[in-house]
Amino acid sequence: MYLLQCSKCLDWLCPTDFARILSRKRKRDRAYWCSRCSAQRNATRRETLKIKHAQSFDLETLGPQWCKRCRTWKSAYEMTPDLSTVTGVKGSCRACTNIAHNGRRRAKRHVPEGIRRCRCCQTEQTLDNFRRSHHSKDGLELVCKSCMALAQTATDLPLYQGPILQCTRCQQEKAREDFSKDSHNKYTGKQDWCNVCVKAYKDPWRVAHAEELRDKGRAYDALHTKEKREREAKARLDHPEKHRERVMRKSDRRRARKAQAPVVEHVSLDAIYLRDKGICQLCFKRCRRSEATRDHVIPLSLGGAHSFQNIVLAHMSCNVRKQNKAIAQQQRLF
Repeated sequence: MYLLQCSKCLDWLCPTDFARILSRKRKRDRAYWCSRCSAQRNATRRETLKIKHAQSFDLETLGPQWCKRCRTWKSAYEMTPDLSTVTGVKGSCRACTNIAHNGRRRAKRHVPEGIRRCRCCQTEQTLDNFRRSHHSKDGLELVCKSCMALAQTATDLPLYQGPILQCTRCQQEKAREDFSKDSHNKYTGKQDWCNVCVKAYKDPWRVAHAEELRDKGRAYDALHTKEKREREAKARLDHPEKHRERVMRKSDRRRARKAQAPVVEHVSLDAIYLRDKGICQLCFKRCRRSEATRDHVIPLSLGGAHSFQNIVLAHMSCNVRKQNKAIAQQQRLF
């Protein structure tokens, strides 16, 4: 039995007290510092990095960060620190970094032929449970199909799923259906501008040639009438409630265009019902969903707009009793 001397504390200790190092450049296969001195040095380094990181970056004002591995929003304190980045944190949290580090260690173990270990869930599965990929060496993804499906569903759900959004261009609150989808916007899942502002700003040619495009659409529908009827019949059977809502919304927009309304938007009755909390704005009583209708504060016949701002919730009977009159009690909102 021989002894080794630690270069830090200068104590003669057993070889098992030193970490094993497999390197041909070193004269011995053991570390020069003992395990106790190495642990103290690593702890000091970690504390120094924490102090430097806290002095260089203000994590309280940084806000929530998006983890690319677990696909969730987390606080800046839960993210892995990195002094080389602009924000001071990496793109993954501490838990995901530890899982990936441990996964690399487990990946060094022998895996039977025809079986692959998922990097996310760390389970050994057959090759049929992995998608094909031309980026990897063996032509398969590193993550199994089930983990990829979970990550995809997590990214599809935005953080805010409310029925009302505000356009950053016209500064008006509109229904969620008036905004196009945007997969890059993790907060709302919609674009910042409403469809009206997008058409007016990004596509002026389409606004100028609206009649020509409408004629082309009608000509296409005339040539494919049979396919269109089959598609509508299938949608009517699969989703009867959505079809009924779409027909009502289409008839309302058509009536607004015939009345030459200044603004014609897609207004969902569900969004109006949630905004007004199920209360009729004429009699101020509870309104059932089956009795709910759209009521224009300023009627279309008097120059009112078919917009989310000009439409309120009302009973069918209250709406019929009002007719096309402008009530001063409602116009207080304007």
